[in-house]
Amino acid sequence: MIASLADGADADLRRVAASVDTLVVLMAASKLERTCAALIDAGRPAAQPPCLVQWAATSRQRVVRGTIGDLPQLAAAARIGPPATLIAGDVVALSADLARFDAPDPAVAAGVDALRATG
Repeated sequence: MIASLADGADADLRRVAASVDTLVVLMAASKLERTCAALIDAGRPAAQPPCLVQWAATSRQRVVRGTIGDLPQLAAAARIGPPATLIAGDVVALSADLARFDAPDPAVAAGVDALRATG
């Protein structure tokens, strides 16, 4: 799912928020507060664990974890901005076990960064 439509309007998260266990929202950073509020309004528990991943799979990757209710404030405090992907669901609780992905292999990250630079 993408946080906003082509015209910039917020995506309607009500239909998917309660219908799936794990929700991945691309380009969520600039609309994080509204996106998290929409998820809660649609029935996701405010205490559910989400994470926000900025610059995924690059040497610049950063991750913020919290609850849907407090993630916008935590992300702002950490100065997480675009590009970032929101992952919401109980699967995020496994992220401590998968933390090795928070620091990508430098060779892989360099390759991804190089591909992005050549466009």
